[in-house]
Amino acid sequence: MFAQLPSLVRFRFSLAWSRSRLPLLVLIAAMFAGLGTLLWALDRSVKLDQLNAELASNRGQVNPATTAVLVSAKPVLPQFVNTQVAQILHQTADEVHLGLDEVSFSLEEGATTPYLRYRVTMSVSASYPLIRRFVDKLKLSPAELSLDSITCARENIASPGLGCELAFSAFYRKGTNG
Repeated sequence: MFAQLPSLVRFRFSLAWSRSRLPLLVLIAAMFAGLGTLLWALDRSVKLDQLNAELASNRGQVNPATTAVLVSAKPVLPQFVNTQVAQILHQTADEVHLGLDEVSFSLEEGATTPYLRYRVTMSVSASYPLIRRFVDKLKLSPAELSLDSITCARENIASPGLGCELAFSAFYRKGTNG
């Protein structure tokens, strides 16, 4: 038992020595952690500055491919052919089995507008799904008609059919009236 006494004393001494130096070790570890964090933040700051400089230098530059798309984005209107829209309307109505009650056409040539506007108004009587199918098929037609308005009414609550007024427009180049 006495043989182990010096090692026990030595252990207590080393424990006491390390306990007295513990605040110094914690301080050194904290300094290294702080230095590492500072270096990491500096590195991020430099990278952020580089990205900001690159962004600033690219702001004045214009991509030629994007410019070509923007310049050519001006729509090219088709040439007006007075029978084309009527044929497409009647053909589409026949495809979906929709009877057209009344159809009227008007061509508007405004002195200040650089285009012709061809207005089509019609009255139809049918079920909602049939009218919807007709409008959807017209959207896919080559006539490039746009639906301006649709107004529907039902005679009474028991009636399955609707009476609808539809208004469409098509736009054409000016100066080529067919």
